[in-house]
Amino acid sequence: LLQDGANCALCDTSTAKPEHLAQENTRYRVAAAAACSSLGYTPIVLTDVLSCQARDAGQVLSAIARTHAQDGQKCAFLMGVPVKFIWTHDAFRVGEDGPTHEPVEQEAQIRLMEKLQNHKGQDSVRVFRPADADETTVCWAMAMENTNTPTALILSRQGIAKLPAGNNYEEARKGAYIVAGSDENPDVILVASGSEVSTLESGCEALRRDGIKVRVVSAPSEGLFRRQSAEYQEAVLPYNVKKFGMTAGLPCTLEGLVGIGPNSKVFGMKSFGFSAPYKVLDEKLGYTGENVYNQVKEFLNR
Repeated sequence: LLQDGANCALCDTSTAKPEHLAQENTRYRVAAAAACSSLGYTPIVLTDVLSCQARDAGQVLSAIARTHAQDGQKCAFLMGVPVKFIWTHDAFRVGEDGPTHEPVEQEAQIRLMEKLQNHKGQDSVRVFRPADADETTVCWAMAMENTNTPTALILSRQGIAKLPAGNNYEEARKGAYIVAGSDENPDVILVASGSEVSTLESGCEALRRDGIKVRVVSAPSEGLFRRQSAEYQEAVLPYNVKKFGMTAGLPCTLEGLVGIGPNSKVFGMKSFGFSAPYKVLDEKLGYTGENVYNQVKEFLNR
């Protein structure tokens, strides 16, 4: 547990009973972090995103279905304490670890909590899924600046290509923004968060060769974006322009930004449990520039 400043503390769960450690260690850490916040510290909880929800089928099918860290998280959300959650291994690309260890629904569940408010009327948690290392730096700065509520960063395990040169990463402070190199008066807007933003970028060149004007929007935080003025939201995601979203999670993760209906399409996960190296999974599941091109062309032509 760390604080931005002189104070530093470490929570030790080694006194927990051995038979409880495997299932309870994360829950202990989160609860301890919420408690330490009330003492003036700024705790940082680091684990894989799967540990913030049910870890395996046995838990999901249990009568209570209580998750590793949910109780402690909700305490932090209700208390409005500045706990920093860093959740890694964010998507199916950890398939090498086994079919039950692939986060698919976790991001959607976490972002749902951002739509709920605490008793002070604040978003209960601020959630970021940054597109690359530079965007992560800005999101981390916002996390440390947020002293009113918990903040969650959802990060990848694999390497991610950087966004185009000249990108103004400070625009991430608005929750969603237009990535550098986007075309004026676009025919279609491509929307994503995390590593899928660079995947969208990899399909843009072929679309432009076909005369299609493209805008790419990185949306690390829908909750923060919805706190911006209506004018800004309309400028980034104009209502009357077709929108295509790509997510490595459930399609509903982006439907709040992309919308539903004939002018909207979200490409996302419809199943889970494939075990293979992440580059193989990207190819087989369609998270490539080539498939972005194919999906967008089909979308625009229907």
